[in-house]
Amino acid sequence: MRLTGATLELLRGDEATPLGVDAEVRSLSSDAGARSELSLELTPPQGTIEVAGGVVQEPLAFDGTVRFAGVSLPALLAPVEQPAAALLRGGVLDADLTVALGPPSGAGDEAARIRGTATLAGVDVSDPGSAGDAFGLAWKSLALDVREALVPAALGGERTEPIRATLDGVELIEPSVRVTRTERGIVLPAALGEAPEASAPAGPAA
Repeated sequence: MRLTGATLELLRGDEATPLGVDAEVRSLSSDAGARSELSLELTPPQGTIEVAGGVVQEPLAFDGTVRFAGVSLPALLAPVEQPAAALLRGGVLDADLTVALGPPSGAGDEAARIRGTATLAGVDVSDPGSAGDAFGLAWKSLALDVREALVPAALGGERTEPIRATLDGVELIEPSVRVTRTERGIVLPAALGEAPEASAPAGPAA
């Protein structure tokens, strides 16, 4: 089965974010426990997301690769109805990951095991509307070399164990953190909690 040149529109209010979809499924079977081979390419407003590997419907499982190339996270997250997502005003993701989801993870039917590399560049977290210049987080580049990350409840269910990760390398270039403390406390964006007025006299930075 093949799908070519399709477009999904992710809606948030009156705004639509287009997402291009090309997909191919091979060895498709009526047996829910049989493995099918999936090749999927998603094209958000900026960059591409490629997924390739084996999929089983029941119990749900995936074993393959997930690649992000030049994906703008603010554009991808634009349809998300979550105030905290709007704080991310800049950020481009490149990643090459091996993902085992469900039984192939070897850690339970709802777990995920992830390996690979990821780079998040040009990050800007701020909210001029509620925090002004009193709060900001930014960096030029953050690169992670993930030997293994284990997410116990990736497919849902109750999480009884913490997420565990082993990293072979971390590189953070040109980080910038701006935090302001006033007489009423630390100034935070409204999405992160009740914040003092950003215009209040500032005390020493926390």
